[in-house]
Amino acid sequence: MPDDPTEAEASSPSPLPRGMSPEAVRGELASVLSSSIFSSATRSSQFLRYVVEATLAGNQDSIKESVLGSEVFDRVRDFDPRIDGIVRVEATKLRSRLGEYYANEGAKAAILIDIPKGRYVPHFTLRATTSGEDNKSVAAQATEPALPEPPAARKSRLKIGMAAAMILVLLGATAWYFRSRSRPTASSPTDLKSIAVLPFINLSSDHENEYFSDGLTEQLTDVLARSGVLRVAARTSSFAFKGKGQDVGEIGAKLHVDAVLESSVRKEGQRLRITAQLIRVSDGMHIWSQTYDRPSNDIFAVQDEISQSILAAVTTQVADRKPPRPVRRYTDNLEAFDLYLKGKSDANRWNLKPARELFEQAIKLDPNFALAYVEIAGIYLKEGLSSGLPPAEVLRLARASATRALEIDSGLSQAHAVLATIEGRYEWNWAAAEQHFQTAIELNPNDAVAHASYAMDVLLPLRRTKEALEHCRLAQQIDPLSTTSGFCVPWVWIFSGQAQSAVAEYDAMLASQPGLPIIRGARAMAYLSVRDYQKAIADLEAQPPGSPFGPFLAYAYARSGQTEKSARIEEQMMRRSHNEYVSPMSLAVVHSGLGMKSQALDDLERGVDEHSPNAIYLGLDPAFEPLHDEPRFQALMRRIHLQ
Repeated sequence: MPDDPTEAEASSPSPLPRGMSPEAVRGELASVLSSSIFSSATRSSQFLRYVVEATLAGNQDSIKESVLGSEVFDRVRDFDPRIDGIVRVEATKLRSRLGEYYANEGAKAAILIDIPKGRYVPHFTLRATTSGEDNKSVAAQATEPALPEPPAARKSRLKIGMAAAMILVLLGATAWYFRSRSRPTASSPTDLKSIAVLPFINLSSDHENEYFSDGLTEQLTDVLARSGVLRVAARTSSFAFKGKGQDVGEIGAKLHVDAVLESSVRKEGQRLRITAQLIRVSDGMHIWSQTYDRPSNDIFAVQDEISQSILAAVTTQVADRKPPRPVRRYTDNLEAFDLYLKGKSDANRWNLKPARELFEQAIKLDPNFALAYVEIAGIYLKEGLSSGLPPAEVLRLARASATRALEIDSGLSQAHAVLATIEGRYEWNWAAAEQHFQTAIELNPNDAVAHASYAMDVLLPLRRTKEALEHCRLAQQIDPLSTTSGFCVPWVWIFSGQAQSAVAEYDAMLASQPGLPIIRGARAMAYLSVRDYQKAIADLEAQPPGSPFGPFLAYAYARSGQTEKSARIEEQMMRRSHNEYVSPMSLAVVHSGLGMKSQALDDLERGVDEHSPNAIYLGLDPAFEPLHDEPRFQALMRRIHLQ
């Protein structure tokens, strides 16, 4: 027989050796995979896990080269092992690593796992010494023909065998435990307090399924975040590593987490294959891993299993941690869930209208799909700030959707965060806004957006600067690579007398993300607050059409003496206002810059009448400083409860 045949023949199914249980084999497999030899050898680990689990499941027929190429090494379905020798090469590496493991860390292992040359079906051997005999392979004994025996002897042997099996299970588990405890690089999860869920790799032949793999990542991130057990890096930061293949140590350092979850998903027709592995970043150790082969309608159960397995891995050995909060499944309708994932994909790319339509379709299929309602509410808030949706419409539509979400699930943190924004930015009901934000954060301490929004939409307008900065920094800790989280601290600085520090912080952000419009716009606000109009103009002129910072260009022009340019922008805005919604607050910025105080106050009064979301910055915005002493302005501040 050749050393590594092009198409290895699977052996006929045979039972495990006498005295050996599947649980004991899996215990040894866990020890092997958590060893220093295998912890950073991803391909060998996947190879070994697949062949062992397939054998224990009685699926030896699937352990052949053509199947291994596609199932383990992600080759295409028409993979030809005669041309591509990936399986043979990796089998040689696997045998070498197993030999090294059993010569060192596994020298005292009770069970040996081997991949014999010329085949890929694993061989399990129990190391046992019997009186008067040399060490003898129990696996070999199991293949010898047994002599007939009396029924009484068979019954006695069965009892002895069951007792021996139990002892061996305990022996294997105990050996694994003490080997893990004795190795300084063991994969004990007791030190894990934080995790990042990296984007699921889409291995489907149809790249259109990318929304599905991204959606699973978000869902799992959210489930773990809401568990209350771990600090979970936010989606924005985790997705910064999508497709980059960086070392887990580097990822852990950048995201400030103890472990990362790497996963892949293949969706073909009505079948799903999901592989997940939890890796400790300090030493690359595999803490937990599993492969799921399921029908696609089993996706909800798989998500539950993955999240519960991870939570169990980091909680069962940590006595002082609270048990995870129960996880709610928000729909059992697979089609509604699929529409929801597509909607999330669009929403993340700021395709707001198509996203809202997909969420609405999901609700038609499942009228109690609370997550879809809260996503719709969030889209209305975004449209109110970016696309000119009048405040009255935002209030009516966003509140209705968020309220419906809470009627279905009062513990939905995202819905509380949406209502907090409505109460603060639109209704100026600061007590209610604060209560909803605090509830949202209590329900999900890992919600970076809730922390940042609480800081900028409530604490900053109320001039509780110290608390605002605390929540901004929590947002940065949870989501260190997010623009929103990075934006927060210097934004608070601008309005608390530290504009130069804000400029320095935004400079640093732009060094790593050159030309990012929102950061240049924020830096322009810092320049305006110290009256450095030329630098502000440079940043504002670089803003794209429709930028919320656009009106401040007219203000900066006017304050720097370029009144003709400012007047042209004012004229354009007034003309547009006859055909579409233009916020009175934006017009107030321009009129204030041009010294048209009465007109600016008229604008502000209309803005407050409309419940403009930007009215919360009346007392902070540098554009309105010339109006502060006006009685009409002070009356407006009292109306929004900020005087």
